[in-house]
Amino acid sequence: MQPVEEEGGSLVRQLFHEVWLFDAVPLGASGTVSKTLKAPDNVGRWAITSSFWSPGQRVLCDANKVEITSRKDVFMEIDLPKHAYINETIAAKVSVTAVKPFKERQYSVCFSETSRKVCADLGSFGQLGQPSYSRVALSPSRPTDTKILTLKFLSTGSTSVTFVLRQESSFPGKHHCEVGEIEDTVRLEIVIAERDEAEEIYKRIVLDADKPLFSDSLEKSSHDTSMPRDIFSISEHRSPTDVNVMVTNVYVHMPSSEAVHSFSVEISKFLPLQPADVPLKRARRDTEYRNSFLSDIIKSLSVDLYQFKRMKMLQQVDRQTIETLEDRIGSLISDMLRFSDCENQSACGYSEYSSPHKPKERSIALTAIATSLLCEASASARTVCGGITFLIQSLLKNWQEESTDLDGLIDLGHPTDKEWFLKALILQVSRDCAAYQCLRNDEAWYNLVSSFYSLDEGWKWDIRCLAALAYMGTNATSEIMRIKLATMSNGKLVPFWTAGHYPVLKSKTSSFEDASGARKIKSGDVLVNALGILAFVSPGAERRSMDWDPLAIWLYEQQLQDGTFENAIDTYFAARALFEYRFRKIAIDKSNDLSVTISCPTCDTYKVNITESAAEIHLPTNIRNLTMETKGHGKANVGLRILARKRQRSRRGLTPDDYYPVRITVLQEGVTPGTLHQTVCLKTLSPIVTTMEITHGLYTGFSTSLDNIAILPNSSSLSFVTLPTVSTFATHFVLEGFRRGEPLCYILGATEPRHNYEPLHLAPVAIAARHPVEGLIGLALISHPDLDYRPSRTRRQASQLLREPPNYFLKRARRGMLDDSIDTVCFQGGACSCAESSCGVKCGLCAKDTMADLEALMSKENTFGALLRVIDSQKVLVGNSFYTHLSTDVREKSGPAKVQISDKLDIWLRDCNPRCQATTPAKQDRFFIIGEAGALTLDTSG
Repeated sequence: MQPVEEEGGSLVRQLFHEVWLFDAVPLGASGTVSKTLKAPDNVGRWAITSSFWSPGQRVLCDANKVEITSRKDVFMEIDLPKHAYINETIAAKVSVTAVKPFKERQYSVCFSETSRKVCADLGSFGQLGQPSYSRVALSPSRPTDTKILTLKFLSTGSTSVTFVLRQESSFPGKHHCEVGEIEDTVRLEIVIAERDEAEEIYKRIVLDADKPLFSDSLEKSSHDTSMPRDIFSISEHRSPTDVNVMVTNVYVHMPSSEAVHSFSVEISKFLPLQPADVPLKRARRDTEYRNSFLSDIIKSLSVDLYQFKRMKMLQQVDRQTIETLEDRIGSLISDMLRFSDCENQSACGYSEYSSPHKPKERSIALTAIATSLLCEASASARTVCGGITFLIQSLLKNWQEESTDLDGLIDLGHPTDKEWFLKALILQVSRDCAAYQCLRNDEAWYNLVSSFYSLDEGWKWDIRCLAALAYMGTNATSEIMRIKLATMSNGKLVPFWTAGHYPVLKSKTSSFEDASGARKIKSGDVLVNALGILAFVSPGAERRSMDWDPLAIWLYEQQLQDGTFENAIDTYFAARALFEYRFRKIAIDKSNDLSVTISCPTCDTYKVNITESAAEIHLPTNIRNLTMETKGHGKANVGLRILARKRQRSRRGLTPDDYYPVRITVLQEGVTPGTLHQTVCLKTLSPIVTTMEITHGLYTGFSTSLDNIAILPNSSSLSFVTLPTVSTFATHFVLEGFRRGEPLCYILGATEPRHNYEPLHLAPVAIAARHPVEGLIGLALISHPDLDYRPSRTRRQASQLLREPPNYFLKRARRGMLDDSIDTVCFQGGACSCAESSCGVKCGLCAKDTMADLEALMSKENTFGALLRVIDSQKVLVGNSFYTHLSTDVREKSGPAKVQISDKLDIWLRDCNPRCQATTPAKQDRFFIIGEAGALTLDTSG
């Protein structure tokens, strides 16, 4: 075997597979073959197991197991969690081993290529440590030595940490981690997630200065004033001073005392044929484990599939994006088959929670949607035909009321509406799957089409069923229903159709019932308008004299952050509607000098010229009113994103946990050294919740296994729908058998990290219960039993207008023994920065740089340059260290990342940097700064 390739002259070990080879090797006539393998790591032991068979034989012949060991004379093993939370301090245990050392040698464990958003223990008081600070010593009597290094991560996302083992050496003028022969290099990837006590609120808006406005359409928030308000309320009007300017007012329904960590506005060019970039660029933690519900897969597959179809329409296709989408679609289809009982091409179907054990457990609605998506994806006949056969068989039977069950995806009240919605859906499947031979069954389709001639046109149809018939019915039925649908339109107001009004609730109701009702109303509106678009833009349909672009934009704005909608069925039709409309509409890029000006009461004014590049603006966290003025021709896509502490959604007379219909209680106790037992009891207050997905969070560094999860004997009605799976941050499983008002419990055993840790620095984790239709139905935040979790309250600011806050603006994080060596400065709003990062800033060296060097540096990705003017300069004491705080105006900016910096920058220079302290800039001084946008830290001022 050959080792992995070297990088930069040093071997970097970074791929640590449990299984890294699975292949079929033809032996040929001689019965032997020679094969050279490239191992992913040059330190480890692998077991090679082989089986042989001959053509036509069904019995395998197992060969003897062979073990291969590869090793180095000196190597490192790193014990580091694969998952952590932002602003959480964790320990990396570095074990250095020498194979048969013949004398004592000293080595240095160093960091390399560390991100600016990773704080590491590099030395005392912000200075790089002496050799003893990172030393390990190996000898014949002690071939293994360990070093504990602490790390703190300040931003979310995936980041890499590289450990380098060097022979201890010294060289005048250089740090010992820059010299010395490299013995081993290990690079580990770690995913940093937002803390579970924080939540992200997202709203999508499309700005268009050319669109017509009507008096009744100025308010874009809820169409029914009795509905609970969204977090964002949006209104639009023409500027009184310039009719060519569209003014969009945004109001955030959050009290000023709410703990908001960040408020950002993302602005980009709206390209109708371009898919939303969120699903591709924003990795989600739940990709580590399989989907728990079929609805989850249908939602993701609908978005990705029609996104893929839109991408294929582009003249210039991004092959990498296409390949990524193809891989995801294939993975989702494979995952979807877990919820079916399909084998070969015999009749089979799908169900919500698991593979159907009996034919009566198959869902006609879910099978129809899944089969349609498979046909749209041009899946193989072996995958598609089983579902088609089941749907055909269902048409040849007399439907009972249970046959028309829509699995809670649509709350249609009357069986007649349910039946005809389902029949129209199956008829649409026959069109989507027309290319498959197994669809041929004249009797079944004749019965289905004939039934439409007996349809009662005078029935008082639910508008969602009427829209479904207008899109998916027979030609004659669709034309009649389109006429009815057109007469029910709101005209030029969006949305064109509404599925109902928020009901008048009883006096004592929970906030969850309010939110659930609002979600169903929104889902119904999305569904009826998506079906309406499909009904009028489909081939052969008369489009009427209506401008469908405002409705398509409204539908686009209703998407959640990942591109999905409220549930599986409205996501399926809405994703299809957006694709069909854009496919049949000639896209004209008429963007011409389009600009958006953003202003708010206590912040700077930002003007963004809309180009192909996206811009991100960070606003002060106390802002609750925002104004955007759009001028020019074209459309701009705006994303409003707020990161805040999870709200206590209590109402007067109700306790905070009344928000969720599932109450979760947790008892934690240490039974044996190194083991933590967590007993979790769940009590549902809703009769419809009998099955739920549980995500049981694990403290960073803790682990568990399937053997350590069990249902308590007094909760025998509970059972696992599927076996639990363990990801890097939680355990995931689905439980069924809940009964209203009865607490049912399970127990989980977690193993502590193998090295020292402090509960003080472990982030709280969540135990969450989720339902496929109702979404999140239960939540409990827990902290380590040695540290009770109590959310801190935010003090009301004495003045919201202070631009230059005093010393209390900065605070030192609560300290413990584990991270005493990591100095972190945290700003109001929750963002933190490495206190030692300014110690390495190069000040006063511009005279040594040539123009060629500056141009090369400025051309690097994620780099910016700015010409600054000093407004004020102060000395600030934070903890036991002094900082020079410079408030500056940005006069000019350049570089690939210039759009990521605001018009004002606050610079903090620690006294550990003597070159920066020698000539401190004074007021009105100007200087040039070059840096990485990733090293910028956001505070409450944006």
